[in-house]
Amino acid sequence: SRMTSHALHNLMEQCSDVFIMGHEIPDLDCIGASLGLCACARHIGKKAYLVVDHPNPSIAALMERVAAVDAYANAVLTGAEAGMRIGSSSMLIIVDTQLANFTVAPSLIGLVDTVVVIDHHLRGTNTIENTALTYHEPYASSACELVTEILQYFGEVRPLSVDLDALLCGITIDTKGFSFNT
Repeated sequence: SRMTSHALHNLMEQCSDVFIMGHEIPDLDCIGASLGLCACARHIGKKAYLVVDHPNPSIAALMERVAAVDAYANAVLTGAEAGMRIGSSSMLIIVDTQLANFTVAPSLIGLVDTVVVIDHHLRGTNTIENTALTYHEPYASSACELVTEILQYFGEVRPLSVDLDALLCGITIDTKGFSFNT
């Protein structure tokens, strides 16, 4: 996780901005990991965007909290909005899935030169190819666990309280209250 964190830091420094998306119908693990990575981007002065097309009841309360935070003003985009803002010098980070057709907006993958995948699910067929960095650890309980590991080596990152709450929620949900895969 230390080497991955340093590699992600270097890749983020070289990009113009960062777009983070997860799987369709995102859950707390997906959103929590995304918010943790937004904190990393903010730490090095990069604008980060969270790509979420259809918020659902499982993340509604969290997304309301995110909307109330100044750091996330204009940072939550639909896939179509992201498609209009993203450029080849942008970085696209995909969390909690490694399957292109299971992401919020698969078309974004072809619009950037730098794609990063962070996932804890078992590797299947049709995984995203030609990534600049893949952090795949199926032993991990959640994508939030992997992002938490990245955070500790990324530098003096100061996540917001909503970021930390979301990371904890994601880990709690995917471990079934710290009783499974811990």
